[in-house]
Amino acid sequence: MKKGHRNFLVYGVAILLSVAALSAQATVISFSATGDSNFTTDGVNFLDGASYQPSGYQNVANVTGSDYVAFNPWEVTPSTFTWANAGVFDLNGFTIAGAWGSQTLTIEGYYGGTLVDSLDLFVDTTPTFFNAEWASLTSFVIHTGNDFVDDPQYYGGGQHWAVNDLVINEQFASVPEPASIILMGLGLIGLGFTRKRKAV
Repeated sequence: MKKGHRNFLVYGVAILLSVAALSAQATVISFSATGDSNFTTDGVNFLDGASYQPSGYQNVANVTGSDYVAFNPWEVTPSTFTWANAGVFDLNGFTIAGAWGSQTLTIEGYYGGTLVDSLDLFVDTTPTFFNAEWASLTSFVIHTGNDFVDDPQYYGGGQHWAVNDLVINEQFASVPEPASIILMGLGLIGLGFTRKRKAV
């Protein structure tokens, strides 16, 4: 192999590995008693879900393995999570449940003041993963529903929800996995190398 071809191959592989690494920079945000520095919030507080037994708060805490959860105090609606860093974020999803019963929430994604995504999500006291896969947001908002039903097995009441384990900036399922990107890139590099050899 000629030196120029070898350098071309080495640089190509290095670039592809860098791209693959960047495409998989996922972050899972588990809230503390003060929230998380990646987001500022409005209409959102944080509590020790494990201390509310039994409740949807506790259920979310148990499923996510983190005591603290985000919730809407005094049944506040809407509740807003705003990106506190430069640029935008991709919202892959989060774990959510109703604290005391069931309702249909409306969840919205915004870029600045522009609504770019919206979805109705039915929740009850069993935690579920809201699979958004929304790209390039600056905030997301949760609205309570108008179909709330109390769950009689829980001692509390009200249109509260519990959220934890926000997954952000993870490549979406429709994007090729890093391994696929590398293999495709190596194939293209090899094809280019073969064509160069034939031309010599």
